[in-house]
Amino acid sequence: MLHTGSEDTELPKQKMPDHLVHNERHKLEQSREKSRTARQTVQMSIRMEEGAYLQFKAMCTACRETNGDMVQYLMEFYLRAK
Repeated sequence: MLHTGSEDTELPKQKMPDHLVHNERHKLEQSREKSRTARQTVQMSIRMEEGAYLQFKAMCTACRETNGDMVQYLMEFYLRAK
């Protein structure tokens, strides 16, 4: 049989380094845990200057936090500072 290159060829599977396997397993376990302990949430709307909003969004993105988690963190920080 002539090989034309159009047949699907399987590439050899490469083993993922152990530290990456551990990280992937840890991420999977965390996501499973979050789904088991889902929090009841509410939605709210806040009026603010556009510049402040863009700065808040950038801060959430940089810290990899949701808007709600960041608001909660900022409230806790504010209350500790008082």
